[in-house]
Amino acid sequence: MKALINYFNIFYKWIGAKLFIFVFLVLSTTIIESLGFTIALPILEYDSNTDEISKYSIFIYNLLESINIEVSILSLVLFVIFIFILKAIGRYTQEAINIKILYKLLYDLRISLIERYRKMNYSYYINTEIGYFNNLITTEIATTIAAFKKYVSILVKIISVIVYLSFAFLFSWEISLMAVCTIIIIYFL
Repeated sequence: MKALINYFNIFYKWIGAKLFIFVFLVLSTTIIESLGFTIALPILEYDSNTDEISKYSIFIYNLLESINIEVSILSLVLFVIFIFILKAIGRYTQEAINIKILYKLLYDLRISLIERYRKMNYSYYINTEIGYFNNLITTEIATTIAAFKKYVSILVKIISVIVYLSFAFLFSWEISLMAVCTIIIIYFL
């Protein structure tokens, strides 16, 4: 966890507040995605006995009624479609911002390196092999970009797991707790 925070600080120095915007987008998109997964329950329980309907289904029914939509199979399916359209828009925006951040980071790293080349002492430049400088501007920057991509991927997965587990705890905390314990045991074996 300490390494994640350390890398966050490093990338934050280069990227700035856009990193927080990206994390917020990942969080909101994952919540919308979880809502999309769990919306099947109210559809399945639509014609059930009122004693058998879950609190989540009642919450969704009340939500639809609060915005003056009559609860029916059609309204629930349209709600699912709406949720998945929101999810698609969120994912698209998330990827667009990720790409914008990535190429801005690439640009900033290269410009920074070129500026440092420009300020470099000429005697150091002459005494150092040209391959070293080429390696810095091509390979090392590419490695940094690959590290950022991997960091973003890990960040997205951690946020997704936390949100999915939170939704699972809402439905059945006993089974969710058992699953988390099993995952921890399997991880350490």
